[in-house]
Amino acid sequence: MATSLFIQPAALLRRAALFFFVIALLFTVGVPLSAQQTEQVPASEPPPAAQQAPAEQAPSPQPPPVNWLVIPVRDLSGEGPSGIEEATTQALTDKLAAFDSWKASVNDSQAEVVKNAIREGMITEEEAASVPDLASAQRLGLVWGADTVLIGLLVRRDHSIVLLLNEIGTIGRQSAGPGKALDIPSPQVEVTEGASVEDLAKGLTEGVVERLLPLLQANRGLWAKDAEFAPAWEAEGDAYMTDGRYREARMAYAAALAVNPSSGVYHRKQAQSLLAQGDAEKARRQLEEARALLPKDGEVLLALGEVFLALGNPGRAAGEFEAAAFFAKDDLRPKEGLARANLARGNISAALKTYEELLRQAPQDLALHLGYGQALIAAKRPDKAAAEFNLCLQLDPENADARQALAGLLFQQGKRSEAIEQLRLLTDSTQAPLVYSLSSYQELMRSLSQEFEGLVGQFDQRLSQYWEDSISSGQFTEATEILNQRSDNLARLMERIAPPSELDRSHRYWVLAAALLNHSDFEAYRYAQDEGQEYLRRAQLFRQAAREAADEARNFANLTPPAGTPGPFLAP
Repeated sequence: MATSLFIQPAALLRRAALFFFVIALLFTVGVPLSAQQTEQVPASEPPPAAQQAPAEQAPSPQPPPVNWLVIPVRDLSGEGPSGIEEATTQALTDKLAAFDSWKASVNDSQAEVVKNAIREGMITEEEAASVPDLASAQRLGLVWGADTVLIGLLVRRDHSIVLLLNEIGTIGRQSAGPGKALDIPSPQVEVTEGASVEDLAKGLTEGVVERLLPLLQANRGLWAKDAEFAPAWEAEGDAYMTDGRYREARMAYAAALAVNPSSGVYHRKQAQSLLAQGDAEKARRQLEEARALLPKDGEVLLALGEVFLALGNPGRAAGEFEAAAFFAKDDLRPKEGLARANLARGNISAALKTYEELLRQAPQDLALHLGYGQALIAAKRPDKAAAEFNLCLQLDPENADARQALAGLLFQQGKRSEAIEQLRLLTDSTQAPLVYSLSSYQELMRSLSQEFEGLVGQFDQRLSQYWEDSISSGQFTEATEILNQRSDNLARLMERIAPPSELDRSHRYWVLAAALLNHSDFEAYRYAQDEGQEYLRRAQLFRQAAREAADEARNFANLTPPAGTPGPFLAP
């Protein structure tokens, strides 16, 4: 049973950031390798007689320029002088610009490159503004095209300020992993009454350049976008995809492509991360590049088939799946994709035939049973489709796709309470809310509002029958127990649905209405058990409040119930 009477309005929750982003600096740094030095021999000692003068050698190749992204941030443990972050940034810029072979240029943190990245989903606005951790700093570095990210942290300690420069992350990924923690001595200055912000900044940045230069000389990954570092980014992207963190996966694959743009595999994986984010057209463009590099690769052709399905072109998708099957004859996936493509273009008999053939080869394959069930629904064989979905749940009780499919089928058959129970069971296996498109949400809410009205009406009917002696006390108790269970399922499900933003306020009232109805049914069940009139009175009060909350839900959806009917109350 739902445990709370009143549902608080949804609040926008934001994690308290540990760091604040102040200003981003992009430094284009050219650091030449030191020319080969001749060993210095003291004047008092003659050179060894056997040693010949070295032959003239070609000069050592200079490494490519390094793009540094320096991000000074302030620790929330204390407050520094106003403007210290910006002044520190400027002082570091001046030092880098004055240092031999270093060039620095300041870029506005709201530059168009960052705005474009936010629009494209490469980085969030919060990450660009506050850079809360090393991972987001590295993503911002990738947006800027930086090889290396240096994070400076300003910490207030009593009467002094410390600038910590000890986090290095690179796009040319080190074998050590996603970044390197380097022990760079931290400058510290006393905050005196007469000290200006500029003086403090200069004190904090004293000697920073000299400390950074050896890092470039000792760690080639800090200055080179070398293809040998790409596999580490690829592995990170694979891990993000497994965890469902598709945006982070996209950034990792983009980094791998930055250091090895000729890899068709990286283009394909980047496309799959884009498709998982719902950007099928960008995924298609990436896959066309992958196909140019790997024209006979079955994985690329499979991915193209999925993209064309997402783009609503099942005919083109079928062609890609057929090509993939030609190059991967022992792989079942191309045929399964072809079955889905046939189903999407209305060739139901071909889809059924393919699924049945595949299931003979792989009878325990959940995806095949799920797809076969969808094909059976299209063939108007709902009972056999339900059997397929139930078989999926027997093989894997936590399978969300199978439970969603079964719930949808039950709704189609008018079995609302059974469908709602399936969705409620789905919420038991995950902490994530149920998210639907606007049209799907409205379709679902049509059924849920009908269930709400049905529960309200059934109690009134059963109560009248009980008072008229048409049903016995035992039958009335059993009926109220069933109603209580159904309204409990409804209330728990309503709480776990994430509505579209335009219907958020309406949904909050539906959540309240369902919770109040559940309280009413619980009090009614207690009344049926011991005939206490106070329980019936509470049940009636809760029921009236539930009706009023439902009316508010309809008002905020700008809809009214059809005259003389219990629903539906949400337009498709």
